[in-house]
Amino acid sequence: MSSCFGYCIPSKSRAALNAARLENSELLVLGLEGAGKSLLMRQICNVANRVQKAIPLTQPTVGVELYKVNLRSKYSSQVTHAREIGGCMRPVWPQYFANANLFLYVISINATGLLATAVVELHSLLLHPHVQGKPVCVVLHEQKCDSPPVSPAILAHVLDVDGLSAAHTGVLTVLNVSANPGAELQHLSCWIRQNSLLDREG
Repeated sequence: MSSCFGYCIPSKSRAALNAARLENSELLVLGLEGAGKSLLMRQICNVANRVQKAIPLTQPTVGVELYKVNLRSKYSSQVTHAREIGGCMRPVWPQYFANANLFLYVISINATGLLATAVVELHSLLLHPHVQGKPVCVVLHEQKCDSPPVSPAILAHVLDVDGLSAAHTGVLTVLNVSANPGAELQHLSCWIRQNSLLDREG
């Protein structure tokens, strides 16, 4: 497997990505409130830019955040547009499914009380006709907070990866991202790049 890394640039203005460019948006980032979606995107920025600057405290996204994700390997580079949808917008998530080509679904493994709800929403996502056949990556995100992560045994039981795989006809990947991620972010960037290329080649 060729090495690759990624970085993302949060849009400073939604006007910077006009309607024509948004038609190229491929990656949809979803998850419940407080799952760590925004933090995850900013961590990818730091890793790709090879910096260790502190990431400002993020707040749950209300609305839509747009990112331009630049992914490079030794021999090529590409741009994937990403759209993060706030967890409070769950009722309208399906409106964005048709225009997305691949999905990141982020689950906070510290939010024990919301784990079951997160899995129910994940099942709904995987069963949606506009998601069937498309690559989906489930990110099990451990966050720095007072609440400890759920035990691996409980997580495996609630998540039921075999059941998820049976429900989805596309590529389904589960990745762990710890509270102090390093190589895990490289793996996530590679997943985005490789599945974006698969979509374009198809």
